[in-house]
Amino acid sequence: MTKSEMSNRAESILNNNANLFKTKPETYQQQFSGIYRKRLQTLWPVLAKTAGTKWISSNNKLSIIDKISNVIEYQESVIIGTVFLDQKDKPSILEELSKSQWEDDKPLPTKYCTASQLYFLEDESGRIQISLGDLYNKYVIVTGMIIAALGAVGDDGIFIATDISYSGLSVQRKRFEFKQEALDKDHNPGFDLSSDKISENKLVAIVSGLEINNRSSEFEFKRQLLADFICGQLGSSAIPSSRISNLIIAGNSINSFPQDLGSQNQEESDNFDHIYEKMVLLGLEKTNDVKFQETLNESKSEFEILDEYLSQLTNCLDVILMPGESDPTSSVLPQQQISVDIMLPKTHSMNSLHPTTNPAMFEIDNIRSDDY
Repeated sequence: MTKSEMSNRAESILNNNANLFKTKPETYQQQFSGIYRKRLQTLWPVLAKTAGTKWISSNNKLSIIDKISNVIEYQESVIIGTVFLDQKDKPSILEELSKSQWEDDKPLPTKYCTASQLYFLEDESGRIQISLGDLYNKYVIVTGMIIAALGAVGDDGIFIATDISYSGLSVQRKRFEFKQEALDKDHNPGFDLSSDKISENKLVAIVSGLEINNRSSEFEFKRQLLADFICGQLGSSAIPSSRISNLIIAGNSINSFPQDLGSQNQEESDNFDHIYEKMVLLGLEKTNDVKFQETLNESKSEFEILDEYLSQLTNCLDVILMPGESDPTSSVLPQQQISVDIMLPKTHSMNSLHPTTNPAMFEIDNIRSDDY
C-alpha cells in the first residue's frame, strides 16, 4: 500500500446506540400493570383495525366491544384485551412464602403448558375466561399478549372464541432503496466486487475470537498479520485496506482459561528449569542483576496485551468492541460492555474505540446493524 492510500482511510459516520442494552439499577417500585396498560392502549386501535378488515368487513352485524365488562351474552362480537394464562404447574412465589418449612418440595414439572390451563382476556374494566377449543393447536398464546377474539359468551359465562387475531409486526424502516436499473437480472444490487469499483466501496471488517492469553502465543502471529493488513502494512492493491472504515470485534478477545493450561504451565516450568541450569553452569544462580531478574519475571497480563494490540488498530480506524463468552463482563444477556477505562487505559484515551454491549445496535453511514 502506498503512502497516499494509507493517508486516505475511508471515513464513515458511526452512530453507536451503546445505551440501548445497558442495564439500569434495579428498582421494584414500578409494577407490571403499567406496562400492560400502556401496551393495551397502544395496540387496541391496531387490533380494532385488523378485526374490522378480517371479520367485520364480511359481517356488518359484528361489533367491537369497547370494554370487556360490556360484553353481551349469546351475541357474537369482538373483544380485545391482554392474555393471562392460569397454569397450575407454574411456580408461585406466594406458595413458596406460605409453604411450611416441614413440607417436602414438589418435583419440578417438565413443562408448564397443560390441557387443564385456563385462558383469560382482561382490560381495565374486568376479566373474562375464554375457551379456545381447536384454536389451542393453531395459535401460540402466552401471558401478556394483546389479541382480538371473535366469539360469544355462553351459558357458563365463558367467551367461546371461534377465531383470534394478532396485532402483527410494527412498520419496519426501509434500509435500502435501489433504482429500477439496479434490479435488472444481470446487475447485482449489493456490493460491487468488480475491479474498477472495489476501490470506491467502503468496507466493514468483522472479527471474533482473538483469544488473547498471556500463557500462550498460539494466535499471536495471526493477530499481528490482521493488524498489519488493516493498518496498511500488508496486502495488495486488489483489496486496499484503506477502504476499511470500521472494525467490529465481536467478542472473545480475552481467553484467560485455555484448554491446554496444564500442559502450558508444565512447558513454562521446564523452560525455567533449563534457564536455571545454565545460570548454575555460569555461576550466576545467585546473581543480583536487576535487569536480568526483571526480564526473567516479566509477564504481561491479557489486558495489557489486548490494550497494546487495540492501540495499533485504533490509530488507523474506528474499532467497535463487543464482549463475548470468555471476556471479563457479565455472563447473562445482554452482556454489558467491557470496562475499557480500567482494563484498557491506553486504548481508552483514543476516541476511535467504541465499547458496546452484546447484543448491540449501531449505524454506519445510516445502515443499521444488529449484532449478537
